[in-house]
Amino acid sequence: MEIGETWAYHSRTTGAVVPVAIVKVPTDQPARVLVRFTQAEAEGSEEWVPAGRLKVPWDGVDEWLELDRRWTAIRETSRRDWLDPEWNAAEIVLEQCLDQSLAEGGVNQDAGLLLIKDVAGLAALLDIEATELSSDPLSFVVDGTLVVPSAVTVRVTRRAAELNAAALLDSVEREEARGRHEALHGRYYPAHGRGRGWYVKPEICAENAEQDRLIHQLIRRWCGVEGQARYDELKALRAEARRLAQLAGRAIAALRQTDDAAATELERELGVPIETLRHQQ
Repeated sequence: MEIGETWAYHSRTTGAVVPVAIVKVPTDQPARVLVRFTQAEAEGSEEWVPAGRLKVPWDGVDEWLELDRRWTAIRETSRRDWLDPEWNAAEIVLEQCLDQSLAEGGVNQDAGLLLIKDVAGLAALLDIEATELSSDPLSFVVDGTLVVPSAVTVRVTRRAAELNAAALLDSVEREEARGRHEALHGRYYPAHGRGRGWYVKPEICAENAEQDRLIHQLIRRWCGVEGQARYDELKALRAEARRLAQLAGRAIAALRQTDDAAATELERELGVPIETLRHQQ
């Protein structure tokens, strides 16, 4: 931004975008810039305006207006309340299943949007065609990132949940177990630095757990029937492996009373220290 240049000024009060000439730019990272209005109705008047209201050099205003129109349209279509269970569930899935180098969910006014940084990489990860990510008419590219509406965000989320059902369902079960415990006992948050810790009563924790229940139901649904079945089978296999390991631990401990060398050899072949098996038991 140089003195004498003409920039597009976006008025906070009227929403209009008008040309202004740069008169003075403070050198210390200016928060405000002195401009002169050039349109007939305000020609010659000067005003200190926030630097953030000066969007682009005037010769790029048409492109900026088109991009602004696209942002407005996609945000209006995709707007999500921060308490919306579907969007909260989507955030959990996206955070756990997608690397931020590929894509990440929008926040604040962009909640509901998905910002895809690597279209080919995300398509390969989800085993889908890249066109499934980019074909929505509301989508557009800005600074190399594909911005897609909530309709695409939901499709990506559900596909990611299907492919990562075991990890997601594990996480859901842990959160539900924690919620049940806190609904009975409350939750204490320890102090950080010089701050003081605080305690959340069981009744409030129970309300939070009920809100989380709706989120967890959605995640389970997105994981699909097959994903849930595979997870149930995995849980059963884990339980059986744990039971057999504990039996082996007791057998090794009994054998050690009469033949320490044989017990040590058997423990080595088992590959799990006895103390670990005792802890599991």
